[in-house]
Amino acid sequence: MQFKIKNAGITVDGTISDWEVEVDFDSKKLAQSSIRGKANPESIQTGIKLRDKHLHGREYFHVQKFPFISLESKSFQSKGKNTFVGIFELQIRDVKREVEIPFTLSQTGKQQKFKGEFVID
Repeated sequence: MQFKIKNAGITVDGTISDWEVEVDFDSKKLAQSSIRGKANPESIQTGIKLRDKHLHGREYFHVQKFPFISLESKSFQSKGKNTFVGIFELQIRDVKREVEIPFTLSQTGKQQKFKGEFVID
């Protein structure tokens, strides 16, 4: 999982390597579909270990108290062929927000590939 964060006027690229997702998605049964995921912010890597350690601390993710970032779908809408928008509840630390995530779906046999991105402040 990749992310970008602006900090002190600088954009930092990073990854979260410890994450998992449960997908039960049928484009013909959107009301019954769901996507749930969680990520361990302690696995954040930005290329600078000191910065990573700082992100683990109380000022940012406070991983000792909040070991997971979670994302859970609430609803989906079709926006055309293989294009969707999902409304999700995102929780980082003790803050929950509803986010809208546009995404595309490609399917090869039984394998589904989802691609989407979103911005939060």
